[in-house]
Amino acid sequence: TISRTCGLSVDSPDWPGAVIPGPDDLWQAVRQALERRSIAPGAPDDVAAGQQVILLRAGEAKGMEFDSVVLVEPAAIAQGDSPVALRHLYIALTRAVVRLAIVHATPLPVSLTG
Repeated sequence: TISRTCGLSVDSPDWPGAVIPGPDDLWQAVRQALERRSIAPGAPDDVAAGQQVILLRAGEAKGMEFDSVVLVEPAAIAQGDSPVALRHLYIALTRAVVRLAIVHATPLPVSLTG
């Protein structure tokens, strides 16, 4: 699970402010996994309401900041290395103010590994 992988407890104040998964099918899977743990993730508009966990796509995160972010499968965001995809990856990587956790099963994109 994301919380086990990142060493975070859902009850902890350190639980991430945002979870950014890759493509839509992964986004749905992450949403369902959170809901199975009784976490109702909010939408980007819920940030001001103090929602504990916000689930958003990389492009939606532009201009936002969170203490902690969990980025799921960055290679899926940067798929094809198009300028738009790489811009979305940059946005996702730079939303965390304090902590960024990257969870991936597929190799990281070349743009992150050198």
